[in-house]
Amino acid sequence: MTTAVREATGRSQTGAGSLPRLLPTTGQPMELDLHLRTHGPTPYRGGPGMLIHTIESAGLTGRGGAAFPTHRKLTAVASQKGAPVVVGNGAEGEPASDKDKALLWSSPHLVLDGLQLAAEAVGARKVHLYVHREPKLLEHLSSALADRATAGLDRISVGLVSAPHDSSLVRSRPWPAGSRAARPCPASLHLGSSSAASMGHRRWSRTSRLLPSCR
Repeated sequence: MTTAVREATGRSQTGAGSLPRLLPTTGQPMELDLHLRTHGPTPYRGGPGMLIHTIESAGLTGRGGAAFPTHRKLTAVASQKGAPVVVGNGAEGEPASDKDKALLWSSPHLVLDGLQLAAEAVGARKVHLYVHREPKLLEHLSSALADRATAGLDRISVGLVSAPHDSSLVRSRPWPAGSRAARPCPASLHLGSSSAASMGHRRWSRTSRLLPSCR
């Protein structure tokens, strides 16, 4: 399940009266040049915390079933001591689900934009994207990150973290392996790929309303 946002006074990506989709209508991966023509550059806000109030007003929630408010995640991490870390979870845990893989394959730059915005919002200097260890997907994402680096889009480099399908994000967490219970781990923000893509979609404002979409 993904999330789409419609602006009260704007036009949707797919025509009047229809909802903007996170996945391209062509069925083909959206390369960086088309992504920039469609969505524009990453809309950085200028500093930590500045996006959080907008996310709250837009009503953005997680799409994992609990609909947990995204702004509360951002606020909780931003208020912690220490250096925050943003982790995008691109390895769905639901049985027979390939939603994260489909989103990362078709619209990788929406997810990567969202991770950059989340990092700015909480003041993070480290960003990781966790995915299953699939060579074609890793190559696809590495190519997308290289294109963004060439274009100078990202303010923080994104580290790809992969693990076999039978591993979980908690077991293969990307922070230092030497962290123990007696040594506090960095304050980390975990975002599902659809939540990150929704943040990167740019269609939030104080008059935005979130609407669920199956595509």
